[in-house]
Amino acid sequence: MSELEKKGYRVRDLDELKSLLLNPSVFRMFIRGCHYGFDLAQRHVAFHVIDLESRIRHAQDQLKKFRSAHDRRTEPTLATLRVLRDRQVVFRRLMDSLLYTIVGAKTWVVRRFLQEYKIRRVDPENLKRTVEYASELNSQDRMSFNLVTDLTTVVQIGDLISIEFPAPGRAKWAIIELKQGKVNEILSGIIEEAGGSLSAVDRELIGATFGGHGLEQAQRMIRQRSRMAEVTKILTTDRGVDLGTNREIFLTPDYVELEDCFDAIESTYTSAKLRGAGGAAVDGCLRFVAVSSGVAQGLGQLGVAHLFYHLDGKNRECRLPDPEKSSHEVEALRSVPLFIDLVEHNTKSQLGCPLFVWRNEAAVLDLLFGRIRLFAQFDLERFFELARREGIKMTWITGKEAEGIKGISRQIPGSPNAWGIRAVLEDGFTQDLFLGFVGRAIVDLTRPRELLRMIKRMPAQLEKIDQS
Repeated sequence: MSELEKKGYRVRDLDELKSLLLNPSVFRMFIRGCHYGFDLAQRHVAFHVIDLESRIRHAQDQLKKFRSAHDRRTEPTLATLRVLRDRQVVFRRLMDSLLYTIVGAKTWVVRRFLQEYKIRRVDPENLKRTVEYASELNSQDRMSFNLVTDLTTVVQIGDLISIEFPAPGRAKWAIIELKQGKVNEILSGIIEEAGGSLSAVDRELIGATFGGHGLEQAQRMIRQRSRMAEVTKILTTDRGVDLGTNREIFLTPDYVELEDCFDAIESTYTSAKLRGAGGAAVDGCLRFVAVSSGVAQGLGQLGVAHLFYHLDGKNRECRLPDPEKSSHEVEALRSVPLFIDLVEHNTKSQLGCPLFVWRNEAAVLDLLFGRIRLFAQFDLERFFELARREGIKMTWITGKEAEGIKGISRQIPGSPNAWGIRAVLEDGFTQDLFLGFVGRAIVDLTRPRELLRMIKRMPAQLEKIDQS
C-alpha cells in the first residue's frame, strides 16, 4: 500500500484497491511492494527457526542427561523445551499465513501440499542453504514468490514453492526440488536420463557406486518427484491422487464463497476485553467463549464448561450459588459437549486460516500471548437438528459401516466413535461426510449453515462434472 501511495495513488478501501490493480503497471508495482516484505519476513523467520532449533536440540540433550541422572532439573528443562517448540511453531505458522495469503485464502490448495498430520522437524544446515538460494531467486524476479517449504508446517513436498503472478487473479505454480550435494546431483541426473523410473541396470549402477543408501535415496527422490507431479496436476487440472489417502480425487467446478464466523469471534473477544468474559453462538451449534487470562486461571476447565452450558441455553438461571439447587447443574456440566482452546488448536493444526491473518491485529496479539483465552465448541447434536430443519437427515457412520472409510477419515471428536456422517437429502441423494468436512467449522471457522449449503449444492456440482 505504501508503494502505491509513494506514486500518488490513494487507496481508501478494498474495492478501490481491486479497481486500481486492474491496471497492469499498478498491479506490478503492488506485487513488487508485497514481494520485498515477503522476502524480508522469510529471512527473519528463518533466522529465528534455525536459532530455536539449535536451542531445542541443546535442551533435548540436557533432558536426556538429567533423566538418566534422576536430576531435579528434568521438569524445568521439559518446560523450557515446550516453550521453545511453541515459539518455533508460531514462527512457522507465520510462514503458513504468508502462503495462505499468496494463494488467495484457497484452503484446498494448501491441503494439497500436506502428506501427514505431523509438523516435521527442520535440518538447520539444509534450511540455511535453501533460504539463501530462495532469497537469491527472489532478488532476480520480484514478481515470483519463492517460499521455503521447510519453514512452513504444512508444505511437505519439494524444497521451494514458486508462485508467479502474471496478472490479477492468475497464478503460475512450480514446486522446486533442490539438488543439494554431489550425490543428489548425480542421482538426479541418472533419474532424469532414465525418464523418472530406474531400470535394473540403473539400480545396479547406483548400488555399485553409492551402496544401499544411495539406492534408497534414489527411490526417495523418485517418490518425491511423483508426489510433486501429482500435486501440480491437481492444482492445474482439479483432478489427481490425494497424497494423504492415495485415492483419486476431483475438485468441484465452481468455487463456493463460504461465510465465516469472524464477527462472532470479534464480539466475543471484545466482551472479554471489556468485562473479563464473553460468548457468542453461530447457527445455534457453533459457540465461542473468551475470557481474560485472570478469569481463565480462576475458572479452570470446569468453569469454561459452565460458560458453555449457559451459552447453550441463555434463559437458564445459574443454580451454583445455591447449595441446595446446584447438584443438577454440576452434574449437567459433565455432559457439556467437547470444547477446545481455539488458539492452541490453530497454531498446531497445520491447516485452515492461520491466526496471523485474522482481521483484528490487536486481538491476534492478545490471543497469541494468552492475555485473552478463546475456546470453541461445535455441538454436533445441535448441528444434526439444524440439518433436519433444513431437510437433511444425518446419521453417524460407526461400527462395521465405518471400516471402509478408516483409511480416508479419522474418528470425529465428540461423536459416538463415528468415522463419518451420512447425509441424505429429501430427494434421496446420499453423501458420506468425513472429519475434514465437519472440521471446517473449527479449522476454517465456516458457519454451520454454510456447511449445509455445500451439502445441498453437491448434486448440481456432480452433474456439471459428468457433463464435462
